[in-house]
Amino acid sequence: MEGRSTVATCPACDAIVAQTEPVCPTCGFDRSGGPQPFERGTVLEGRYRIDDEAGRGGMGVVYRGTDLTLSRPVAIKAMRVSGADAGVLARFMHEARALASVEHRNLVPAYAIGQEAGVYYMVMKFVEGRTLDEVLRVDGPMPELGVRRIVAEVCDALSALHSAGLVHRDMKPGNIMLGDDGRVTVMDLGIVQQIEDDAEGVEAASTVGTPRYMPPEMFSGGEVDGRADIYALGVIAFTALTGRPPFDGPTPMAILYKQAHETPPDLREVAPHVSPGFAAAIHCALAKDPANRFPDAATFARAATAMQAATSKGLGMQAIGALVAVMLLAGGLTAMFVGGGLESEPDAAVVDAQIVDAAIPDVAVDAMVIDAIVDAEVIKVTLEVTSSPSGAAVTIDGERVGKTPLTLQRPQAEGRVRIRLRKRNYVSKSVSARADEDDKVHVKLEEQFELVP
Repeated sequence: MEGRSTVATCPACDAIVAQTEPVCPTCGFDRSGGPQPFERGTVLEGRYRIDDEAGRGGMGVVYRGTDLTLSRPVAIKAMRVSGADAGVLARFMHEARALASVEHRNLVPAYAIGQEAGVYYMVMKFVEGRTLDEVLRVDGPMPELGVRRIVAEVCDALSALHSAGLVHRDMKPGNIMLGDDGRVTVMDLGIVQQIEDDAEGVEAASTVGTPRYMPPEMFSGGEVDGRADIYALGVIAFTALTGRPPFDGPTPMAILYKQAHETPPDLREVAPHVSPGFAAAIHCALAKDPANRFPDAATFARAATAMQAATSKGLGMQAIGALVAVMLLAGGLTAMFVGGGLESEPDAAVVDAQIVDAAIPDVAVDAMVIDAIVDAEVIKVTLEVTSSPSGAAVTIDGERVGKTPLTLQRPQAEGRVRIRLRKRNYVSKSVSARADEDDKVHVKLEEQFELVP
């Protein structure tokens, strides 16, 4: 068919594979899919009818179906084989719980989960549209305005996940759906993980991911938090603007080596049409050290939309560059103060990596702007967080900052910050603290228990 792509990406390792190739030559994944979990026409729970296969991946097959009760289309994700190993099943169930725990317009909602003849399945909203991966393969690189909008909407979804203490861990173009209605939807939370969990029940999650989009800390033993998703989104934005990822290679190991040790290409050398400000924001997201990235997804979104607003107001490139410089400096300071509470040593695989600088490429920020930044006084406030019992994981406005007892120094800001404490076998609790002056917070956590009949 005219215009139809002759290549695809392997759902297991993301390598480029010919459409006619049944087995991925890189990782050996069987793209033919083997036997179908469900036959066409099967009705689950007397309500959800299987209509057609919509896609398949490493964990299962996705069908287009019909909710016979409400007469609406649904997506039904089923395990590829009924004898799936415990790790795959755990990730499948984990995805269902994650989808059920967070509601957001840019996240696909889950309607039901069940089991039929030994096959586990999940019923979700069916999103009409194309994945970003398909758009890039068929149409090529996207204009900057479209990529900025995708970054902003994905950041909104990630903020909701991170605020709930969850990290997606497998952000890639194949997991971003561009709906026919214009909405951007983040898909496939199969290896999403609670920030404070030790991956119990999803042990394979620590090694599952897509090499082209994995930050160094995910495969080098570093602590993984929401900034891992920011890195992956930076790779996605780079790829969408240029048509190729910043790091590539013949094997997954070759790609991971580059992720850990090589500096990404200068975005504006690859795609000169990209504005200096947006290029700088993407390079900030691609920093090897999480502390040098945007401190949270909301800050990344503000950077993307600030560039859009500045352009629409007719500001010159020098002014835009200055704006990003101040924004990145503020982000770096925030990351430094928040990261100070983690007390973690950098992993050996990352120590040797060349750290991406947050400088503005090809933009001359005049001396007056530099002097203003240097002379600006950063007022810090102290926040003490304790809990009973101690050892609770602490997130502040969705960002993991350490465990209790904890003392942080943060830049002074208006209003209050939201603090959430989580500890295994205890009920999570959220409180707030002042952001404009020193404050102390103590939280008593209640033990979880179940009534046994």
